[in-house]
Amino acid sequence: MKQLATTLDLKEDLVLRAYLKGYGYARLVIAGVTRYFYLTDAPADFHGMVQEGAVLLGYLWTQNSISFEFTMEVAGKITVPHGRLSAGNPDTGDAPEHFIAFIHTADISSTAERKCLHADVALPFRFFTIAVPRSDRSFYTEEIQYLDGIITMLGDREAVLETAEEIPLTGLVRGHLTFDGDDIDITARITSVESGAVNRYDIEYTGMSDRERNRILEYVFSIYRE
Repeated sequence: MKQLATTLDLKEDLVLRAYLKGYGYARLVIAGVTRYFYLTDAPADFHGMVQEGAVLLGYLWTQNSISFEFTMEVAGKITVPHGRLSAGNPDTGDAPEHFIAFIHTADISSTAERKCLHADVALPFRFFTIAVPRSDRSFYTEEIQYLDGIITMLGDREAVLETAEEIPLTGLVRGHLTFDGDDIDITARITSVESGAVNRYDIEYTGMSDRERNRILEYVFSIYRE
């Protein structure tokens, strides 16, 4: 999707992010669009906090990194008990399903880049450095010297790495990050450094797939609370 003139143009299964003060960001999936409103599913805790008439801030990020931002006025809420819409689906069982209806709007702004959100974390990160002229060689050789650090800020495009080690600024950093049951291999270049007893490196991912970026983004949203 390259343009979004009105929320009437939203399609089923698109993922929106809705911001509610006191909650943070919720992941909402478009369940249907009518001429009067659009309907999304919603997490149970978010559904319980949202009130009819509330105005949320919504975001839609597309695969080509265009970001759309618009207000989301709550028209009403629906709870379908006992998983009636998921009959026969073992993943949902008898859990109630929650939906929120929003009034359409044509007041939509867009930017060429997706808004990048970050979360403060403390994730162990074991890594090694790669000299750029040799970056096309195998990563797994006897010459590899593993180093230890901590990822203290995590985003889907960049991170902050703190370590006592001194890293060559012209090389690449490659390591393995584990969070929330996910394992992701990260290769990144250093964009800036703040030296001290603990060195602070701003790093930017290179060659990361959209799937892996989305896994990181899901984790960021899951801990993004006020």
